[in-house]
Amino acid sequence: MTTLTMMVSLPLVGLAVDVTVLYMIRGKLYQAVDAAALPELAVSGKAPMAGLKRPTRETAATKFFNANFPSGYWGTSASASHTGRG
Repeated sequence: MTTLTMMVSLPLVGLAVDVTVLYMIRGKLYQAVDAAALPELAVSGKAPMAGLKRPTRETAATKFFNANFPSGYWGTSASASHTGRG
């Protein structure tokens, strides 16, 4: 009976840990994306960086993202890069 209980409970504990880590990474990623959006708000004049030129905004957005979501955070490999759109 103990073996059966362990066979069921150990994978569930592992799943709970994995889901917790995923939500932590997701929260940090949302924070980084929100921070990276600040230079784009400068276009509308609603942010302290109003008046910045586009290349400066893109560089600032990349720096904000990378500062808030460091490479290797919980084993991730994400980093900000400009896609050339917009």
